Amino acid sequence: MRLVIYIIFALSIFSCTAQQKSTEQAKENQIADNSDKIVKTDAEWKAQLSEEEYYVTREKGTERAFTGKYWDHKG
Repeated sequence: MRLVIYIIFALSIFSCTAQQKSTEQAKENQIADNSDKIVKTDAEWKAQLSEEEYYVTREKGTERAFTGKYWDHKG
């Protein structure tokens, strides 16, 4: 019975340590991803993108249904 308790205790410590390492790694990846972020003003984005592209990418809009160039693509 004591052996089972020791095994459960050891496994719980191991899982907590593994979870902490994965959380730390996720934070490091997030920091690395944020360093590549492009910072532009809305005016710069509007000048670079079409009206529809700006709406979809910057304002989280969606394209109209069945209007994209791939909507009926069979290849």
